[in-house]
Formats: sequence, structure tokens, C-alpha cells
Amino acid sequence: MFWSYREEMRNNTESALLQNVASGTYIAQLLIRNTHAVYKNIVFEGYANHIALFSGGNIPASGILRVHPDDIIAIVI
Repeated sequence: MFWSYREEMRNNTESALLQNVASGTYIAQLLIRNTHAVYKNIVFEGYANHIALFSGGNIPASGILRVHPDDIIAIVI
């Protein structure tokens, strides 16, 4: 199991938490700043216009979660 927190990656690039995650990677949990939701069992789809895209799991509505990389607090793979 791999996990990472934003505080540990402070000095790295903008998308430090996702820099080693390939498209299609299964993510067990994703925590996003200023939300009360924990997204579980989702898939990282890649980037579009510097926005990270996720699908599957408990994502409501369209099934695509769009997140700015700076807003990602923690990832559990």
C-alpha cells in the first residue's frame, strides 16, 4: 500500500502527489481539501488542461471527478 500526504511533498512540483501515478491506476482512497467526502475505489484517468480526472467508485452525477492537483491532500493506492 502506498500513501502520501501533501505536507510531505511541499517542495516538489505542483502535481507532486500524482507525478508517479500512471493513467489507469486504481486508487483506494482520495482526500480533497475543503470537502467532507472521501472518494474510494476510483481510477486515475490522467490530466486535461492541468486538471486531474478520476472515475468510478462513489463519484456522484456524471461519474468524472475533476480536481486541481493542489487540492489533493492524500492518496492511498
